[in-house]
Amino acid sequence: MFSNTTIDKNTPIPLYYQLKQIILDDIKNGHLTPGDMIPAELELTKMFNLSRTTVRQAIIELVNEGHLYRIKGKGTFIAKPKIEQDFMTKIESFKEQMFRKGYTPSTKVLEKRILNATGDIAKNLVISEGDLTLKLKRLRYADSDPIVIVDTYLSANYCNHVYDYNLADVSLYDILSMKSETKIVRIQRTVEASVAGKYESDLLCIPEGFPIQIFHSIGYNTNNIPMEYSIAKYRGDMSKFKVTITL
Repeated sequence: MFSNTTIDKNTPIPLYYQLKQIILDDIKNGHLTPGDMIPAELELTKMFNLSRTTVRQAIIELVNEGHLYRIKGKGTFIAKPKIEQDFMTKIESFKEQMFRKGYTPSTKVLEKRILNATGDIAKNLVISEGDLTLKLKRLRYADSDPIVIVDTYLSANYCNHVYDYNLADVSLYDILSMKSETKIVRIQRTVEASVAGKYESDLLCIPEGFPIQIFHSIGYNTNNIPMEYSIAKYRGDMSKFKVTITL
């Protein structure tokens, strides 16, 4: 299973850290590939002559860092490398970002309809409850992997032209940029950690209870009027988010 099973107990380097590095080295050199299952903790204790506490610490840290993931009742597996998402620092479409990162993006439109704004939708778009809005629900892919579910709400007063386009082929931001009054020039985003329910589990192909990140975004035009309110749910095993802060 592992190309190296030697733990040096005479060095000051912690034993759990040595085990972590052995696993990480095999991931980096391709000996372990995404989807491979690693041995159970008890097997690892025998293989490396370590305590179960030491093995568990190494595995937990690798899971927390996104290198491994667990499926209850099945085992621990090698995770795919995470996509570094930097949309928190720039305005660009999902399609543009994925191409820039070297992935092939695609979109499945799950819902597109007109509805009456209620609650948070009206509040975030600064419209009255009952006003018409366009709702879009999309499942976005990087290569063949589903990575995010996006619910988007647009004010029909400004953005009714979006309804005429196939959002599986055309970027929403490209459509909004066709009109100066709907072009997004500023976005306010908040993020929270959560876990997948059955709905997210089915669409994102992850177990229920799996970590996800939820982004709430409001996109404004040049007159500081909200054009877009979106709720995006990212699977936690495939994305990491980059923020740059300068003085």
